[in-house]
Amino acid sequence: MMNSKDWDLEQRRLAAVTSQIQIELAEMQRIVQDRKSDVVGGRQQFWDEMTIDVNDIFETSVSIEQQRKLVAAQETSYLYAQESLRKLERQADSPYFGRLDFVEEGEASVEQI
Repeated sequence: MMNSKDWDLEQRRLAAVTSQIQIELAEMQRIVQDRKSDVVGGRQQFWDEMTIDVNDIFETSVSIEQQRKLVAAQETSYLYAQESLRKLERQADSPYFGRLDFVEEGEASVEQI
């Protein structure tokens, strides 16, 4: 059973964790929105700038492949950011799942994880 001092300490710790999650959540929401804009812009640019030069099919195909890879990289980055956002949202719903205290033999200090 926790005493009043330990309880207050855990409440402050929980408040700090919750606050940090909210800060990271807001930042990740911004990042997801930015990356989504990059994907939409990249796709639009791909189609707007695509020109087919029948006299130089090789250069055209290289250009198309470069643009495709750029858009694919943007999409991967966006999906990764979305997954990170989902994880933070789950953490925000349940920010406190426990704590482990370690005390090494011969040491007086406690390491909290």
